[in-house]
Amino acid sequence: MWHKDLDNLVEIVDTYSDKIAAIRTCCGSISILILQVYLPAANHDISSFKNSVEQLWDICTVLTESNVIVIMGDFNARFPR
Repeated sequence: MWHKDLDNLVEIVDTYSDKIAAIRTCCGSISILILQVYLPAANHDISSFKNSVEQLWDICTVLTESNVIVIMGDFNARFPR
C-alpha cells in the first residue's frame, strides 16, 4: 500500500508466491526492491520453512537490477524441539 501520488514511482513485482509480495521504486538513480515476507507458522513442518526461505533467496538473486533490497515481514517462525 502506498499513497496514490506515488503510483508513477512504484512498480509491482510478481514473485509468483502467496507468501512474498514485492514492489520496486526508484529514488533518483537508486532502484529499491521492497519484499514483504510471511514465513510459515509454527504448525508447518521445517520443509515448508526451508522452501519459503529458498524462494526468498531465488527472488533476491533473480531481481539483481535493484541497488538496494529491503526484506521485511513476519520472521517469528518456531519449530518444535
